[in-house]
Parts: sequence; structure tokens; C-alpha cells
Amino acid sequence: MQDKGMISWFVKNPVAANLLMIGLIVLGLYSLIKKVPLETFPAFEQDVVNIAVGFSGATPREVEQGVTVRVEDAVADLPGVEKIRSSSAEGRSLVRVEIRKQYDTTVVLNEIKSRVDRITAFPDDAERPVVSQLVRVRDVITVVLEQDFEDDVLLKLQTEKIQDEIRALPNVTQTSIGGVRPWEISINVPQFALSRYGLTLDDIARVIRNASRDIPAGSIKTDSGEILVRALGQAYRKKDFSEISIIGRNNGT
Repeated sequence: MQDKGMISWFVKNPVAANLLMIGLIVLGLYSLIKKVPLETFPAFEQDVVNIAVGFSGATPREVEQGVTVRVEDAVADLPGVEKIRSSSAEGRSLVRVEIRKQYDTTVVLNEIKSRVDRITAFPDDAERPVVSQLVRVRDVITVVLEQDFEDDVLLKLQTEKIQDEIRALPNVTQTSIGGVRPWEISINVPQFALSRYGLTLDDIARVIRNASRDIPAGSIKTDSGEILVRALGQAYRKKDFSEISIIGRNNGT
């Protein structure tokens, strides 16, 4: 009994089989080069919207009650919202909203921004909410620096210098620094000074927090355009903090 199937036919006609194989290879290469986008490490967007609110000096419980709960209530009934996750830490609230696959994330994102901007019950010290879509970017190249001596300041300065040089290279669009501690200024107050002036550390922290900030003061419209006015008072260095007055008397001292 003879097999008259396709395999048997190709065995008897090797030229046709070779032509078919060549055709498949050509079509595959064409689709790979012309139709399929190629990226070494592609960045991809997830259907997640983050709502971050800063609340300086507040405890996690105060953040939860004053910010997180209000944000959750504002966006919970939006169409397209599948799940809401939140975390409340000292001085910061983060709410993550997961969007259903069949909904347009951009449309839901804009609606969430509108809802959050309409919240008027935030505490006075709460910062302006930041609403953004979660985007993950994979590292392409990692540069590691190490030192044999204990000088974190010098290492951080050198790291920032190298970052600027890498960022200036052609085709480099994004860089980030990790594994180093942020700049920090420590203010120590002797116990006898607190007792002498009847102060607490909370009193000093509150004065510094109120004095070390930039305050917007509106705008001035002129013939050449609009000029924004603000009072610059943000302290960045040791000298700036040392000039902040903790106690002021009626005679100006």
C-alpha cells in the first residue's frame, strides 16, 4: 500500500520542499525586520496608577485618617477600577489603583486626577497629590563605584560627577543613582539649652520646618508678560540653617 500523503509527496519532490523552506525563511526574516519592533530592554507600562501625597511630620495613623482614606473614598467608585492598595507611612501616603484590562488607562488616569484634585478635606500641612502611571524601566548598563576609605561625601560627589558625564553621552536618555545615602543635615541641641529657654525638640523642628521653605506670593501682570513672585527661604546648607531664629523677642533680639 502506497502512502499518498503530503510527506510522501515532498519526499518524491525535494525541489518543491526546498522552495517552500526558503519561502518560509524569507517571510520570517521580513516579518522580524519590518513588522516586529525590536528593543533590547523595552520599557512597558502597567495598568496601575499611583497617588502619592506627602504629609510632613505626621504619624502613620494621621496619614491614614487624614489622607489615605480620603483618596480611597474619592476613587473607589470609578468605572474601570479593579483593586485599590494603599500604604501609610510616617509623612507619606501611597495609594495604588489597578485598572481593568478592558478600560483605557489614560482615560481612567485623567478621571482619577480630577477626583483627587477635588478633595478639599486634606490637612493643611499635606502636600499636593502626585498622580502618575506606573512605568517600569529595566537597566541596560550598571556602573559600580567603590572606595577604600570612609568618606561618603567624596564618594557621592564622584558618583554625581560620573552620572553627569554618562548623561552627556549620545543616545543616553536616562540615568539614576542607587545605593548611596541622600544628603542630610543633622541639628544637635544641648539639653541645657532646651531647659534654659523652655524649648522642646518638637518646638525647634516646627520653627525650622516653617522657616525653611519657599513661599509663593502670587503674580504680577506686566506689558511684557506675567511675573511670578515668591519668597525664597528654603535652607540647603549648614550656614542657612544656622541663621534661622528659634526665639524672637519684642525688642528684636
